[in-house]
Amino acid sequence: MDYAEETTEKRRTLEIEKEETEELKQKYKAVQEKEKVVQEALASLKANFYCDLCDKQYSKHQEFDNHINSYDHAHKQRLKETKQREFHRNVLSKVKREDRGREKEQRRLQHLAELRAHVAVMR
Repeated sequence: MDYAEETTEKRRTLEIEKEETEELKQKYKAVQEKEKVVQEALASLKANFYCDLCDKQYSKHQEFDNHINSYDHAHKQRLKETKQREFHRNVLSKVKREDRGREKEQRRLQHLAELRAHVAVMR
């Protein structure tokens, strides 16, 4: 019984309760740096398995590869390309329409100027 009493007389200090010495600070700092390096490595690795188009993150190459070859991804890709084509076509047609309007206005002004010149000559 004395043996158990000696063992439990003084409990072990918890990690939080330990006095912060320079040695412990260095140890904690080293552990934090290692964890940070591991997290950065994982983040860069996971960035390789991210689909921007679908805004989906994958952790395994096989999952990412399956997604790239899926109907859903291909459909979104086609939709994006179609929207871009339509946008450029609409912009181009708008520019052409504006050009035609300017040309028409220019012809009208030129015709009015010719009429005024003709009227001025007749006076």
